[in-house]
Amino acid sequence: MKITKSHLRRIIKEERARILAETGMSDGSGDPDVYDDAFEQAGQIIEDVINNYGPDGYTVDALVKALRDAANMAENDERLRG
Repeated sequence: MKITKSHLRRIIKEERARILAETGMSDGSGDPDVYDDAFEQAGQIIEDVINNYGPDGYTVDALVKALRDAANMAENDERLRG
């Protein structure tokens, strides 16, 4: 199944809205500028990986796992919390 760039962007936009609602970022908690920048960069990583490896289930599964692992690492690294 081939995913167009516009479809991928729509998926990312929908996920962003869902995540904002789930995490409470849409209600002003956290720094929305930092979130927006990080989310945009993550979206670019997703697009790059899909373009390099193709839009198949294995690629998406590996991509999601890598992003979750990176998020968990950042969340649990005390050095990043200051």
